[in-house]
Amino acid sequence: MPEAEVQRIYDGLLHIHNLSEESVHRVAALGRESRMEIDVSTATIELQFVSRDTDHSVLRFLQQIAEIILNAEGEIQCDIVGNGQIRFEFFKIRGGKVFRQSGHILRTPEQEITGL
Repeated sequence: MPEAEVQRIYDGLLHIHNLSEESVHRVAALGRESRMEIDVSTATIELQFVSRDTDHSVLRFLQQIAEIILNAEGEIQCDIVGNGQIRFEFFKIRGGKVFRQSGHILRTPEQEITGL
C-alpha cells in the first residue's frame, strides 16, 4: 500500500538504569526536535506518537537515543494501519543499537459458538 495512506501509531515504555540528568536533557531535547510526545526520567522513557512518519523521524529518534542510553528493557510498539489492514513493528534498544521485529495478526477460520 502507498506510504502516504499508512498511519503509524507508536507507543511504548523503555526502562533504563541510572540515566544521568545530562542524558535526560539530551533525550528530551531530541524529542522536542522530533516533535514527539515523550516523558523522560532517569529510569524511563515513555513515547507516544501518531503520524504517517514518511520521513522515518521516529526511527531516527530511536537511533539517536540508543547511542545515549545504550540499553533498555521494554519496547516501543508501532501499529501500522492502512487500507483495512494492521501490521505491527516492535523496537528494542540493546548495545546502543535499535532492533526491529515485525508482526501481523493471524486469523483462524471462524467457528460458531454454541452451548453457552
